[in-house]
Amino acid sequence: MRHPLGPPARASRRWLTARLLGGLVSALFVAEVACATLYDAVADFNTTGVQTSGATWSYGTETAVNGVFRFLPNFVSVSCGPDPTPQSACQPAGATVLSYFKGSPLVGYIGGGALGKNMSGSTIIYPRGALADNTVVFPANVLGMGPGDTLQVTRWTAPAAGEFQVTGFFQDLQAASVGLYVVVNGEQAFASSFSGTATLQGQIPFAVYNLRLLAGNTIDFVVDGRQGGSDDDLVGLSARVAVGIPEPTSWILFTSGLLILVAFGRCSRDSWCGARHVRSVNGSRRG
Repeated sequence: MRHPLGPPARASRRWLTARLLGGLVSALFVAEVACATLYDAVADFNTTGVQTSGATWSYGTETAVNGVFRFLPNFVSVSCGPDPTPQSACQPAGATVLSYFKGSPLVGYIGGGALGKNMSGSTIIYPRGALADNTVVFPANVLGMGPGDTLQVTRWTAPAAGEFQVTGFFQDLQAASVGLYVVVNGEQAFASSFSGTATLQGQIPFAVYNLRLLAGNTIDFVVDGRQGGSDDDLVGLSARVAVGIPEPTSWILFTSGLLILVAFGRCSRDSWCGARHVRSVNGSRRG
């Protein structure tokens, strides 16, 4: 014969149910924020070869900071191998770079501007003399930006209004003599440079917080190759844009979870949950 649960057992079950529901809602809230609000220039690289206006990430050139943005018109996959052409003289053999460019892939020395992603998963090396005066060291965790005699721009376009946080770094991949900028919707938010006085000059980090943007506003990561010779100006970019405030659906989910917790918390003491009105085995009620 099945016996009804007593008040202590029901209270314990309600307590456990409330915690499980609360934990589930919290986990879904965290997952929603984590999965939907981070944009990464390297991880999100456009591998299709097709650029469209308003895309989240796009690659182009400007003749001046905050000038007219023009897409890099060409796209190619370049592999390392025994082929003696400059585009292929790299190590390790078989490594691949996907490159948007105007006149020359990878480094952009000819024709002004190129941008590529190392697809090999490991560092690619272009020996000195194959492409330029100094050895190129191109790791897989950055985009390679070759400005040539112009400004190379990696652009992020806000898909929706919100508050955003921007972090990342520029990394010298040769012996760059360039200006470095982060331009937020036309206004310069960060400026630095590599001097070109040494090879592989390390990383220059940047961080811009609490940016309130509308849908369609832009953040440009700019390498300006006009200040020195263009032979050694390959620069790596790592950039992340994170949403600082969860989307409305996330807040609705989180608020619903709080309401559930409050409701189940009241069940341990309020009469409408039945804790104070329990039927006895013979059908009578106890107050």
